[in-house]
Amino acid sequence: MRNAMKDPTPSASSNFVFISYNHKDVKWAKWLQKKLEWYRLPTEAHNEFSDSRYIRPVFRDRDTLTAGILNDSLRAHLEASRFLVVICSPNSAKSEWVSEEIRAFIEMGRVEQIVPFIVEGSPEESFPLALRQWNQEHPDKNLLGIAVTDDGKTDRQKAFVRLVAHILGLRFDALWQRHKRFIRRLAVILSVCAVALLALSYWFMVPVKLQVSVQGEACQLPEMEDGTLNLNGSEYAFSRPDTTLSLGTLPGYFRFKTVPISFHADRFYQDTTARVPIRAGVRQHFVLPVRRDSTFAVFAGRVFDGDADDVLSVPVAGVKISVGNRSDETDADGCFRIVFPLAEQSETKSVTLNHEGYQTVSREDESPSSDLMYLMHRP
Repeated sequence: MRNAMKDPTPSASSNFVFISYNHKDVKWAKWLQKKLEWYRLPTEAHNEFSDSRYIRPVFRDRDTLTAGILNDSLRAHLEASRFLVVICSPNSAKSEWVSEEIRAFIEMGRVEQIVPFIVEGSPEESFPLALRQWNQEHPDKNLLGIAVTDDGKTDRQKAFVRLVAHILGLRFDALWQRHKRFIRRLAVILSVCAVALLALSYWFMVPVKLQVSVQGEACQLPEMEDGTLNLNGSEYAFSRPDTTLSLGTLPGYFRFKTVPISFHADRFYQDTTARVPIRAGVRQHFVLPVRRDSTFAVFAGRVFDGDADDVLSVPVAGVKISVGNRSDETDADGCFRIVFPLAEQSETKSVTLNHEGYQTVSREDESPSSDLMYLMHRP
């Protein structure tokens, strides 16, 4: 039984639906109320009680009364309701209170606006006493109800649409097709949202593991000393070229951006800067080519007469200087300069000096050298 309701008396015609139920079926009552209140009316239907496009308001008695007689407030809600939806189950079949609500609605002359919603059992097992008595007394006007279970299969959505079709006075088939279109649209929307959510999760939560290969130029020169890479402010040390460094991880939101990277070695290499493009993958590899500087590229110096009293005061012009496969001739100041491409650069060079009236000079010299001094002697 239920305690006296404390709601104020509603105004006339204020409820679209009044839900009557036994407290043991409260989950069904809450589900049905929510479904009804959020069901958007089709274009051809309208809510007589408000300008809303929804079936609102829906009244659900939340209190349990102890008295067996309906109080004035609850009776006013019944009078103000267009339809009485009765949740029928073996629980409501035993409920005197549900039966009283039905009897009151019948006394108001609204029996045709009573809709039994059968959630469990057959009508004989689930109808409250007032419904069973009405059917017995009016065999030609039996209230059959809408069953959630049909031929052993439970389909609460189809039963709900049948209920809506009944209270709106519309064809079930039309509403059911509308419902299926809505479900298909909803499935598409949910799929798109799921994909978007996965993409965002991947974007922000899955980091990028980055490897960088430092690729040096092919040559016969000494390796670098104390090389460093700086990626997006983080520094990584290494000691030789053609090295692959695992540079840890970058946050996922760096995808489709570029991050700055720089290379520096204390000797023999040019400083290099670049921007690494971060793509969509989890593991990414970037090749950073580095170039040699001009340390071993230049071989230069001066040639003097070694027999002069002051050897540094008599430069020898026209001396043919052969260094490896390349050569040059000294100018009036005895200066020469030879520049080698990378493939011909090395730590030592075979040097030959020839000039008429002087002895030929042949020797190995270290490279790099830009301030060499050679003395040539007469025979």
